[in-house]
Amino acid sequence: MSQLPNIIAYQGVEGAYSHLSCRHVYPNMTAKACGSLSMQCLWSSAAKQNWR
Repeated sequence: MSQLPNIIAYQGVEGAYSHLSCRHVYPNMTAKACGSLSMQCLWSSAAKQNWR
């Protein structure tokens, strides 16, 4: 079984509080901006499917 990607998705744009919070709490992960909560959920689901 492979490892999950080292990426965390958040709703918003780079530099917004969501982005800064991700970088603060998970400094070793790459932050992925999503324009809406729907896109964040779709992106996360797709990433999880590719992981399996």
